[in-house]
Amino acid sequence: MRYALAAVCLFVPRGVGAMGWTHRKRRGAEPGPSSDAAESLSCAAGLLNFIKPAAVYHMDNPTDRETLLRTLWVGEYWPWVARFTQDNPALDSLFHSLKVDGEPTRVKQKKAISWPRFENIFRCYIRARSQKYVPLETAALSVCFLHYKVPHPAWEAVAALTKAVMAHSWTEQLCEDALALNPNPIYKTACGMTAAVFDNLEMKVGYGSYATLDSSAHRIPMTNWATAFLPSSAVGSDFDIRQMLGSGGIFRTDVVLDAFKDLFNHNAPDLVDLRRQRWFDYFELAARGILWVKENYDSPHPKTYFEWHDPIWDRLQASYEDVNFELDLMRSHKYHKDAHCIQLGGDGLSYMRLIHRLSQDPRRFLQSTPVVIPRLGEAPHGKFHLMHGGWRLWAPLILKMAAVAGNTFVKVDPTISEFNEHEHFLRIVVEAFCEYVIEIGATGSDHKRHDSFIRFAMRNLSFAYICMFLDLFGFAYVQFRKSVHKNDSKTLDKLWRDNLTTARTSKANKTNYSKMSVVLVYWGCALREPLQSVFHATRTLRWINTHVGWDFPIEQLNNWIKASVKAHVTKEQIRKFISHLNFTHCVSRGLLDIVRRERADRAEYLKPIQTTKDLIKEYLREKIGPDFATATQESDANLLNLDMSDWGGDRNDQQRRDGAPWEQMRRDSQNFRDYVGDAVSGPNGLCKWHMWR
Repeated sequence: MRYALAAVCLFVPRGVGAMGWTHRKRRGAEPGPSSDAAESLSCAAGLLNFIKPAAVYHMDNPTDRETLLRTLWVGEYWPWVARFTQDNPALDSLFHSLKVDGEPTRVKQKKAISWPRFENIFRCYIRARSQKYVPLETAALSVCFLHYKVPHPAWEAVAALTKAVMAHSWTEQLCEDALALNPNPIYKTACGMTAAVFDNLEMKVGYGSYATLDSSAHRIPMTNWATAFLPSSAVGSDFDIRQMLGSGGIFRTDVVLDAFKDLFNHNAPDLVDLRRQRWFDYFELAARGILWVKENYDSPHPKTYFEWHDPIWDRLQASYEDVNFELDLMRSHKYHKDAHCIQLGGDGLSYMRLIHRLSQDPRRFLQSTPVVIPRLGEAPHGKFHLMHGGWRLWAPLILKMAAVAGNTFVKVDPTISEFNEHEHFLRIVVEAFCEYVIEIGATGSDHKRHDSFIRFAMRNLSFAYICMFLDLFGFAYVQFRKSVHKNDSKTLDKLWRDNLTTARTSKANKTNYSKMSVVLVYWGCALREPLQSVFHATRTLRWINTHVGWDFPIEQLNNWIKASVKAHVTKEQIRKFISHLNFTHCVSRGLLDIVRRERADRAEYLKPIQTTKDLIKEYLREKIGPDFATATQESDANLLNLDMSDWGGDRNDQQRRDGAPWEQMRRDSQNFRDYVGDAVSGPNGLCKWHMWR
């Protein structure tokens, strides 16, 4: 012990005491040999005594093991960050002062970071001392490895070389033990209203690039679903569906059908104001280079807790028989059977099936508890279909910009699997057009004055393409993304109303989403209070640091299953994976929260785009003009050399004007009032139960 103390004293930073603070000499006092020795011994004693902080558990102790499991279930690990460093300041100072190979110590001002520099070393030291001691972070990281299916060789190497994770078998047993202690959400949940998300999945088993007579290839069809626990902050304490059912039902009786139809007029005053304000605001953001950056949004709701259920085997959504079976199963589940109301959400197909069943049997689903409220998933599926309709309509302009940029991947009619690449190119085009319009406006007129600038732009058909593309499509898509992120239900309704004009054009041809748009807006305005406020407050679901559509959680589940259950694919393997997911998903989200808490939002770009934008802007300057006077001079010529076959041809000026996208929208929307009326109350209407005033 004596020699150990002497050795440690050699590494004690000068002036650092046992607890890491600096000792100051008392005025007039001369330190003697005895005081120096006492100080050195005090420092050495502090350095040789490692203090084990809270949230370190001994696995032979049943109480410790249960406490670890309950702490992991909470999913909020921020209170435990940096506790090793805080409880061992002397050792932290020692590590900061050590020299490596005699190099001068790098004296840097300590940053106010969320994760201290030597925190991981202290944690691994505890693990190296004894395999029985397991810090909270070690257990959580191990569960995260299991959640993301880290390959066994990589897992074993990390466990052996770093002590940062536990063994695979230990982690699997931990998950099994955790399922018995599921505390469900830690926040106060809504009373009287529950929620669930669902979607179908078909797994292919044994398929290969060859076929034989005795092939064992087969499919496993299923519908996956999960309960989403809504927070009480979104519903309120005065919510009572049964009282509403006993006093006239859940729908308003003061809604005028003609007034509802007029909501979808492209020139409705609130929609015109929306476009004007969006034009001004988004050019401001584009000038600052942050058009696509997500705005900070402090959600009033906690992260939504999901409980993933066993799949509904051998059922999809191809028949009403399957849909009825799934609805009955979900409504009779223990989490939902006693609720007054259940919100059910999913992608477009799920929503279409739901609204058809409600229209076919409103007494069963709307007049008896639990009442079914359909929710359309707006991100990623709703977002894709809104982009898809606009992309089809504006395809000649977009594809010309792709040719200018040398992009051979984008095409006229992208599929949802190609969504990310096409959305990325749309970002490039929108930014390039914005920067070009800003350049033009700087030489002649204020580009942020919507009405007057659009009038000037209309003189030159090719310049009008650029401005109207931003006004009618590009900015609307950006606003849709931002509104989902901020749970801005009122703006989302306006965007769906405005989008009907685009969706109903023959080029966009979004037949199903046109009708679903009308029904979605109907539910948002036809419900009685307080149900209407609840409907808008739960328009989207809180994920980790953002809000997502009702289709996102179950889409994630399907992706996890396809990515993780690859070998020996059986129903039991899928069921086991999903059962573990209740725990592993909760833990992995907690880890992501502490890792990303102090970070800025990730950049919206998949790769640098300045070179591509420059190519597009240079092409526009060359073809349309580099200044306001040139860009707005009278011209109906096809200056951009677009392929006009999808826009009515290129034989004369009048044909080019008539084929412009905004003219197509005007012509195809002339009967919008009849269309909206038929969608809700016609012979095949989807809301025929409503008593309009």
